[in-house]
Amino acid sequence: DRYETYAIAMSCLILNIPIAHLHGGEVTYGSFDDNIRHSITKLSHLHFVANKKFKKRVIQLGEEPKSIFVVGGLGVDNIKQTKLLSKKEILNKFNLKNRFFLITFHPSTLENNKSFIEFRNLLKVLTKYNEFTKVITYPSSDIGNDSFIKLIKKFKKNNENTLVVKSLGNTNYLSFLKYSDLIIGNSSSGIAEAPTFKTPTINIGDRQRGRIFSKSVIHTDGNIKNINSSIKKGLSKKFKINIKKSKNPYGNEGASNKIFKIINKSKFNKSTVKKYFYDLK
Repeated sequence: DRYETYAIAMSCLILNIPIAHLHGGEVTYGSFDDNIRHSITKLSHLHFVANKKFKKRVIQLGEEPKSIFVVGGLGVDNIKQTKLLSKKEILNKFNLKNRFFLITFHPSTLENNKSFIEFRNLLKVLTKYNEFTKVITYPSSDIGNDSFIKLIKKFKKNNENTLVVKSLGNTNYLSFLKYSDLIIGNSSSGIAEAPTFKTPTINIGDRQRGRIFSKSVIHTDGNIKNINSSIKKGLSKKFKINIKKSKNPYGNEGASNKIFKIINKSKFNKSTVKKYFYDLK
């Protein structure tokens, strides 16, 4: 669903190079990622989706059902194949206290001003939780990120128990997902990866609205009162007990092996670039 990927897909179309697309059929109403994702679907020839609901959406877009395979999400594979740090290693490496939140908040490309207000409200709420270190990562490169970065720098200046990192990198970030008391923000990582660790996620605003949520995800609007009540709920013993048996709707380990086997068996070459629109019966 990235614009740089869309540029590559368009180049493949012109050069008659067949495309295998991952994570099609997903929906995120708060950003223009939807437009890009569905456009890449129409440019592609093999589709590897995370669950059956997403397969139905790809069929709605006119893609042949036989070209669509439910394999799960690659995020789970990434987790299983990464040697994570222990909690003690994280605490020592980043000089943290025992308890911490991971905050990742991006601009919502269709609602920049609204998402800015939501992030500002979140930072106001976080000042009440001095017993937790606030680990804040920089926003994505989407339009409007400069105003978010200014808020982060100001918050860091006025709140001592804060760690700001431009990018944690794959191993560190996944380790933080596992051991944080809460994941807070509007990143897809809280929706697709954090549920594997049974880590409570507070998802704020509409950037991820439309996705399938695990029971470990608490969705809230950007109202200060509602953000605060959601954080309290996520920290409660009752909620943590309730999500112990929750499942990640984006699948289990094995997606990458399934994809490899399907591509390896398919007659996937330049002769497959011609395709037909599949009409719903």
